[in-house]
Amino acid sequence: MYQKICLNCGCDFLASHDWKTYCIPCFIKIQKAKESQNQTHQSICIDDEMMLRLIRLCHPDKHKNSEASNKATVFLLSLRKELKGE
Repeated sequence: MYQKICLNCGCDFLASHDWKTYCIPCFIKIQKAKESQNQTHQSICIDDEMMLRLIRLCHPDKHKNSEASNKATVFLLSLRKELKGE
């Protein structure tokens, strides 16, 4: 067993392996947060054709350069970039 200090909470804990860096409660919290984040990203499925259609529909040029259309277009462009992994 190895005496370690958790990188997340700073508490001392006993680790079965030297490479372990988090206590069990912190490790579980981190894993749940990662799973939750992955589920959020996996639920978004918009193909390229539909994304372009949405961008064209809400584009500021079609809505007198309104604040709402600007915000929506910026959001869709950032979402498209994120979905493409750029």
